[in-house]
Amino acid sequence: MSPLTRSSVLVAVLLVGCLAMPAGIAAADEELDDRGLYWQGTTLVKADYASNASEAALYTADGEHVRNISLDDGDLEIDTSNLLGKYYVTAPGASKIEFEVIVQQIRVSVTNLRLEENPLRAVVDVTVTTNRYDVELHVSTKNVDDFSSRVSGEVEAVDDETARLTGNTGGAFTYDLRGLGPGEYTLFADDADRDDGSLENFRVNETVAPPTGGEQVTAERGGTYWRPNVLVFENAAEDRIYHIETLDGERVGSQLSTTSGNLYVGTSGLDPGVYRVLSASNGSELTRFSLEVHELSATIDGGVVTIVSNRAGYDASLRIANDSTNVTGDVLQEANGDTVTRTDLAESEEIALFTESLAPGKYTVYLQATDSRASAVANFTVEEPTPTPTATPTATPTPSPTPTATASPTAADQVGTDEVFTETPSTSTTEATTTDISTPGFGPVVTVLVLVTTAIGLLLRQRR
Repeated sequence: MSPLTRSSVLVAVLLVGCLAMPAGIAAADEELDDRGLYWQGTTLVKADYASNASEAALYTADGEHVRNISLDDGDLEIDTSNLLGKYYVTAPGASKIEFEVIVQQIRVSVTNLRLEENPLRAVVDVTVTTNRYDVELHVSTKNVDDFSSRVSGEVEAVDDETARLTGNTGGAFTYDLRGLGPGEYTLFADDADRDDGSLENFRVNETVAPPTGGEQVTAERGGTYWRPNVLVFENAAEDRIYHIETLDGERVGSQLSTTSGNLYVGTSGLDPGVYRVLSASNGSELTRFSLEVHELSATIDGGVVTIVSNRAGYDASLRIANDSTNVTGDVLQEANGDTVTRTDLAESEEIALFTESLAPGKYTVYLQATDSRASAVANFTVEEPTPTPTATPTATPTPSPTPTATASPTAADQVGTDEVFTETPSTSTTEATTTDISTPGFGPVVTVLVLVTTAIGLLLRQRR
C-alpha cells in the first residue's frame, strides 16, 4: 500500500479532488474533411460547400438535429466549442460530410507522499498527462510563490510560479513541500495556448510536516529530553504513521516516519511528562521518553554574572550589547565575534565581566542554551566616573575688623541644591595672647582698678 493510499485513512494527505477538465482549444480554422477527427474548440471551415443554398443542417451520427448553420456565399463554418462526439452536416445540392469532435484531456495526479532525509522534507510525486501528442503543458500553483524552484524531473521553470512539462504527452516530477505549513494546496495543468485545463487539490497536515523548533537529538528508549528538542528515533519502520500519547492514553500528535526508517518527534508543543510512541497500524509500542523543560536564570553582582540552570552538561551562547553596539568580546575578553559559546556548563556558573573599557550606559547579557533554546537576560549599568577632588590652598590669615552681630538665617533662607560638595578637613591653632595696656582706652580702666584695690586694703586694716 502506498503512503498516499494509507494516508487517506491516517490523515497524512487528503485528496480533495482531481478534475479532468476539457481544455478548450483556442479558436483556429481547420479544413473540414469527411471522416475527420478534430479537437473541441476548433473552427471547421469548408469553402464553396453549397453555392446554391443559404443554410446547412448539423446532425448527430444518430440523426438528431443539432442546429442549422448559415452559409456565407456557400462557405461553411462550424464552431465546435459545444460539440462532442460524432456528427454529419448536409445541405441542398451538397454532399454529406461526417466528422468527430473529441476533447483534449489533461490529468494531474499526486501520489506517494513521503518524508525524505538529508535534508528532512516532505515530497510528493506529481504526474501530468494528456491525450494529445506533442503539446506544451504548463503546471502552476496559486499559493506557493517559489513553485518552480521546488520541482525536479521532467519539468523546467517558466517563471517563479509556473513550470513547463518536457515530455511529449506530459511528464512526471517531484514536488518538494519543505517549509510549507499544513494546509490545502492546488496544482493546475493546462495547454500553454489555452485557458482551461485540469487541477488537483491536496491537503498536507501535521502528520507529514517535518517537526521544527529545536535541535535534533538522537533519542533512546526511556531517555529524558528537553523541550523543544526534535527527537530522532532510529528504529522505526519505514514510511509508517506513529502516534504520540501520554501514559493516560491521550493522543498528542502523529508523525510519518521517513523512507529510511527514522521517526522525528517534535516536542515544542508538549507538556513535561512521560510519553509513548505507538504504531498506528497495530498499536505496538515503539519507544517511550520523558520530557522536561529547561529553566535558566541570570543575575549580575559585583562584576560577575551567575547562571543557574536545572540541568548540567549543556552548551550556551552569550552575547552582550547595548542598544547599538555589541561588546561581547570586550566584556568577556574573548575574540570570538558577536557571540561566545560556553560548553558543558554546570547547574551554577559564574562568569566575570570586564567592563573597564565600556562607555557609560546600560548593557544586557543575553544567554541561550544551544539545544533546548532556553534563555535568560541580565542587565548592568556602567556609570559616569566620579571626578577626583582638587585640594584648595590655605590662605594666610589677616586681621579682621570687630565682627558685627548678624541675625541667624531662617529656614526660608536655606534653599536646597543638587550640587555636590567636597569637604576639606579644618585645622585648629591655639595662640598665647598678651594685653597691651598702652593701647588707647585701657589706661583709665587700670587706674580705677588700682584705686579700688587700695581702698579695700585700708578698710581691712581698720577693722583689725
